[in-house]
Parts: sequence; C-alpha cells; structure tokens
Amino acid sequence: MNLENKVKAYIERNNMIARGDTVLAGISGGADSTCLLVLLHKLSKDMDFSLVVVHVNHGLRTDAEDDALYVKKLCRERDITYILHEADIKAIAAEKAMTEEEAGRYERYRVFEELSSQYNAGKIAIAHNQNDLAETMLYNMFRGSGLHGVIGIRPIRGKIIRPLLETSRAEIEQYLDENGISYCTDSTNLEDDHARNRIRHHILPYATDEINDKAIEHLAHTAASLEKADEYIRFKAREEMDILAEYDDRNRKYTLDLKEFAKCPEIIKENIILLCMEKLTPHRKDITSTHVYNIIRLSETTDGSKKIDLPYELTALREYDKLHIYKESDDKELVQEIQILSKDEITIRKEQVIKGFGTILIDKIKDFDLQNIPEDTYTKMFDYDKIQASLVLRHRQKGDYILTGNGRQSLNKYMINEKIPAAKRDNVYILADNDHVLWVIGYRISSGYKIDSSTKTVLQIKVMEE
Repeated sequence: MNLENKVKAYIERNNMIARGDTVLAGISGGADSTCLLVLLHKLSKDMDFSLVVVHVNHGLRTDAEDDALYVKKLCRERDITYILHEADIKAIAAEKAMTEEEAGRYERYRVFEELSSQYNAGKIAIAHNQNDLAETMLYNMFRGSGLHGVIGIRPIRGKIIRPLLETSRAEIEQYLDENGISYCTDSTNLEDDHARNRIRHHILPYATDEINDKAIEHLAHTAASLEKADEYIRFKAREEMDILAEYDDRNRKYTLDLKEFAKCPEIIKENIILLCMEKLTPHRKDITSTHVYNIIRLSETTDGSKKIDLPYELTALREYDKLHIYKESDDKELVQEIQILSKDEITIRKEQVIKGFGTILIDKIKDFDLQNIPEDTYTKMFDYDKIQASLVLRHRQKGDYILTGNGRQSLNKYMINEKIPAAKRDNVYILADNDHVLWVIGYRISSGYKIDSSTKTVLQIKVMEE
C-alpha cells in the first residue's frame, strides 16, 4: 500500500474528515508537515474537502523567514489558501512565564483555534507522526505519567486531527524523496537541549538498531491498545463519578464520598481523580501519577483533616468522610459582621441581599401553627420575644455558645461534635444574639430560641444562597 492510500485509510478508519469539511493545516515546512500538506492536497480532491494552510513564524531563528516563503511557494503551486502568522515568542514566553518551547506551542494552538473559527474549519490537521508518538510515550513514562498520560498523542482531540500518526518518519522522508519534494530543516531539532530531542537522537535509534528494528512501530501499536483500554476505564470511572462525586460550580470544587470511593478499584480511583482535575484546569503537563497517588493515599487516612497542594493552584482536602478537590481562589469576598435585625424593628417583612452570601428573608408571624414548623434546612422559626439584642450575621468568635439538648456548649465544641471540618469552621455563617448563637446556618438552631405553646410572635428566617 502506498503512503497516500495508507493515510487515506487511517483518516477514514478514525472518521477524521467528512465530505464538505474545511481542514486547517498547521504547516512549518519541515519534512512531516510538508508531507502532510502534499497528502492532504491530493486527498482533498478524492475525499471532497477544502484545505487552508497556516504557517506560524516564531521569530526565533534567522532563517525562519525562508521556511515561511517555502510554505507559501508550496501553497501557491497547489492553489491552496495560505495564511502567515508572525509571533514574538520571546515576548509571549516572558509575559506568560513559560519556556520558549511552551510559548510556541501555546501560540500555535491559539492561532489554529482562532483561524479555524474565522474560516469555519471544523478540523485542524497537525503533522505528528509515529516517531513523535513513540518519543512522547517514552518522555511521559520517564517523567511519571499514568495510563492516560503515557499515551500522549491521540489521533483525534476535539478539532485536532493527526492523519500521519500511523506513519513513520522514515516513510515520510522516503515519500518526499521519491516524489522529488524538498523540505526545510529546523536547526533547533538537531540540538540536544530538550529531553524530547535526546530521546529522538539517542534512545530511539539505539532501540531500533540494538533491540528491535520495529521498536517505533511496536510502541505505536502499544499506544493504540492502551488508548482502547483507557477509553473503557474512563467510561467506567465517569459512571462511578456520577454516583459518588458532586460538583459545586460556584466554588469550582468536587466533593467525593470517601465511603463509596473506597469501594472502587485503584485504576478507577486514579481516573476519577484525573477527571476531577481536568474539569478544574485545562492544563495537565505538570500533573503526574505521583500527584494522583498522593491524593488516593490522602483519601485513605482517617485522622482529622489533611490537605495537599497540587500544580495549577489545585488543592486536595480530606475532611472526615469527604474528599474535596478544588481550585484556590483569592478573589472571594468574605461577609463581615452585618446586622440583619434590630430588636426594636416593627417591620413585619424584610428582605436583605448580602453580596458574597445571598438573600435573607425575615417574617414576623403572630398567627402560627405549632404542627406546621418548616423542616427545610435553610428556613427556621424562632421565638421572637426570646431575642435579647440584635441579630447579626457573621462568622464564629471566641466566647460563642449554643444551647443544645445537652445544655450549653461552646460553638467550637459543637462544631467538633458535628464533625464540621476544621478548615470549614471559620467560614460557617451564624446568626448571633450577642455571643448566643441563634442559628448555625445549614446545621441547627439553639434550643434557647425554639418556639413552644407560650410563644406569642414567631420570627421566620429563610436563607437563599447567591
């Protein structure tokens, strides 16, 4: 099978391109991308799709302009729409605190996405090949990736398609030579400055020369098998996640039920953790199998509350039988002490909106039914006449107490007995009458304010979150 037929079969097998599609191809001018351009141009006629080419000049090499002119020439000869994007990668790297390699990748994909929308291109073709897949697999294994990460490069990811992923670099160069097609050589690819280059120049050649001449092909086949296994495992992990995890969109936090989590096989646990982190951050580069392992071990501890810090400002916090995974935020506004009711107010109904907290509805009720007391967690009734001063919404303070069935308790002791996590106690809102806690919102009210047959006026308070 010649290369054109092989690549066409791979595209069709993976449903990469449909008739009528517009494909945006990122072309650098190197051997891989030049081969991709030539093949896509030939296949576009047979498969009935449109092709647009974009070349990103990173501005890092003195000969970079020659690459841009070469790609432009290839497109002009084939009547392909050509777009040149010039970027200052050094400036982008400095602005975003990235390496130049990271900044280059960031800018390329940003431009690809922007232009794909502009040209209504539903597919973005990248020239990754079988050797790139093998290099990425080894690189990820060496730095500690789990099953999902070790696969590295997939045939399809969103709009991104990789038609050459089953094609080796040797096949690409042979095809270009046989068809008399020249290509550019990026001098930085010949250096050993980056780990990937060292794998490319030393490890893979040694593997193919000294161990197995089909080592690269075998790594690619292994990646394909692992991808199938990974897809199934992640499908099962999502099923379990729907049962045992809750997502708080407002606070960008996942909460896992550790009793149910403990029943899952280890591989399912790992993938639930990864799925949570993928939801919270678009980045994966610095999240390794060690981080996932540490979170699972954290979930198995039982003494008090513990947390670990993760890359990209993520945090994993275990509190009793819950595991929270969330993204730290510095922009939350904490509600300070706010008076919501003065004892001498005559108002029958009052509504107060409090930024950062929600809305409080207050009603004074004279005609009430003791048999019809609300059981809603956030709607409570109190004996209005037992209030001594003014009601204040605030967080806990030293000296606060609450009356329970066991008598008077310090608020701190009550929170410990109720297993309110230590990290959460300072953020729990309370309604207080001086240092007597009327209501620990979301938990219980003080028995000192409960209504009974002697109650003349009921104060009903309802809390609605933002």
